Amino acid sequence: MKKRFGTILIFIAILTVLTGCSINDFFDVRSAMSPPSISDEQIGVENSIRDYLGSDFKFSYIAIDDKYSSALKCNIGGLEYMMVFCETEDKLIKSHSIFFEKKGDKWVVKDDIVEGNFKIRSACIKDVNGDGLDEIVIEGARISNSKPKTYIYQIQKNGIVPVK
Repeated sequence: MKKRFGTILIFIAILTVLTGCSINDFFDVRSAMSPPSISDEQIGVENSIRDYLGSDFKFSYIAIDDKYSSALKCNIGGLEYMMVFCETEDKLIKSHSIFFEKKGDKWVVKDDIVEGNFKIRSACIKDVNGDGLDEIVIEGARISNSKPKTYIYQIQKNGIVPVK
């Protein structure tokens, strides 16, 4: 009986550890419902977006590499870049693809691709024209008629330029 009780107690302890709850806040429902804390890097990026847009925005979670995310990181030519997708609304919904470049330990806004009345669905990095350089491919649709549209951009020193 003691062996069975000990086995059950160990099983319960393992399940408790796997829940992510600590003993101190095991019965505190609010702590289990709160989102995970974000990193200093994420706070810096969010503050940069807020300073850049100067208005309220919401992140767009789009399909990136078989998961949903609001940021696409890449390394091109030995430099780190990140594209963050968000929306603003001022009589018209505007999709922003804000392009960041890593300078030291901070992400700095380098460019912004703005498209009105457009909803971004997915983004990826791939060489679409066979020139040996990766391009950014953004796919989405017009909100008014759901007509699909694909945009292709290339990273250059001055910013992002459309590929024709």
